[in-house]
Amino acid sequence: MLRYARTIASLRGIAAGIAGAILMVPMVMVLEGRSTAQNDLAAGRDVLRYFEPAGVTPGPMDVFIHKPTAWRPQDGRLLVVLHGADRNATLLRDTWRPIAERYNLLLIVPEFSEAKFPGTLWYNLGNVTDAARRPQPKAAWTFHALDRAVDAVRQATGAVNDRFQLYGFSAGAQFAHRYLLLTGAPRVDLVVADSGGGTPCLIRRRTIPAASAARPRRRRRSALPWATRSSSMSGSTIRNRRITSGPTDTRPAPAAKV
Repeated sequence: MLRYARTIASLRGIAAGIAGAILMVPMVMVLEGRSTAQNDLAAGRDVLRYFEPAGVTPGPMDVFIHKPTAWRPQDGRLLVVLHGADRNATLLRDTWRPIAERYNLLLIVPEFSEAKFPGTLWYNLGNVTDAARRPQPKAAWTFHALDRAVDAVRQATGAVNDRFQLYGFSAGAQFAHRYLLLTGAPRVDLVVADSGGGTPCLIRRRTIPAASAARPRRRRRSALPWATRSSSMSGSTIRNRRITSGPTDTRPAPAAKV
């Protein structure tokens, strides 16, 4: 319990620290071709289940939501938060709920469960390669599940805005950073990758985790050797990007050979 208490306190501090950056991003509304649907989710804490084709097997995926009382589908903003390796979407939703309420943000926390997205290959690395480092079809990448989760919430709430801000913690930070690098994240106005432990860097047309490390140990190369060959790299529309680390996460790891 002490561990989770410290985690919650740390996350609340981080949330408060970047809330200002989130609010500085200009809102972009998409009005054409989008009718205002019935507002199906009541204000407060909810969970939405929808059918997600990605993962080990197609099937249901849960998205934890907090909709502030004053939030309106006509002009409300969306904030997506990605959990860490513990896959605890409930903790993240409850931690960010006061921030979402204070700044009137529709909070969206997809749950990438261990059963559906097992291990780092399926979650942190987005299923870009399999265990033998063989490329997987782009349609099978886990990153697309994020967009579908957001759209499922938009449909349920009647949200007109199709753009969102994205925050990833720990393993979620690695997911968020790779989502940006490999898809271009065309619908995202702000990406915050917090305490990822490994930060993808572009070196000689390959992506490796040349991040700092709290413990002196050798880091493995990332299973993302095709990152910079994707046209999405030059097509990214993100102008606001933040990468944060812990106070002891300051020593760069030795560069991996490529």
